[in-house]
Amino acid sequence: MAAWALGKYSKGTDKMHTLLDLRGNILANIHITDGKWHDSNELDEIVPKPFAFYMMDKAYVDFIALFRFHKACAFWISRPKDNMRYEVVNHRLDFDPSTGICGDFIIKLTTHKSKKLYPEPIRMITYHDSVTGNDVEFITNNFEISTLEVAHRYRHRWDIEGFLQVDKADYRSEELVGIFRECSSYSFIGCYNCISDNRQNQG
Repeated sequence: MAAWALGKYSKGTDKMHTLLDLRGNILANIHITDGKWHDSNELDEIVPKPFAFYMMDKAYVDFIALFRFHKACAFWISRPKDNMRYEVVNHRLDFDPSTGICGDFIIKLTTHKSKKLYPEPIRMITYHDSVTGNDVEFITNNFEISTLEVAHRYRHRWDIEGFLQVDKADYRSEELVGIFRECSSYSFIGCYNCISDNRQNQG
C-alpha cells in the first residue's frame, strides 16, 4: 500500500494535504505526498486569494509563506509554535472576558531570522477553553474581526473530519475511496473564500 511513500526515520508513510472551502465543505484541493514532505511546504503550493481566510495547524507555520499570503491580502489564522520568540508591542481591551478571551495582543517577532522573514506586526489572542481547562493561543494577520471570531474560525478547521467521513460513505468511486484509505495521515488547511464577508466585517 503506497509503496512509493517515504517516511521519517525510514518508516514508510504518506500524507494527504487537504484544502477545504468551509463555505459549504467544498473540496478545493488534495495533494498526496510522502512522509518526508513537511506540512509547511504545502503553503508554497497554494495561490492565496485576496480577502480569503486560511486556517491551519501550527505545523504549517512558515513565516516566508505566511508573509506571502499577507502581501497578497489573504488572511491566515494559526497557532504559534512553542519556540516562537516575540515581544508584545500593544494590547487591546475591546473584548468580553466572559466569552473565554483572556487577551488580545499585537506582537512582533524578535529573532534575527524570523523578523526578517515576517517584518510586520502579528495579532495574538489568548483563549481559555472551558471544556479542557487549557489556555490556547492563536496568531493571525487580521486585526479587524473580533477575538471570538478568530477562535471560532480556527475551530472550523476540524470540519475536515466530518467531510472525510461523508466522502468515504457517499462516494462510489473506487479511485477516490482508495485515496482516502491509503493515506496514513491527513493534514488540513481550511479556507473561507469570503470577499463579501470580509467587507461586511470591516463595515
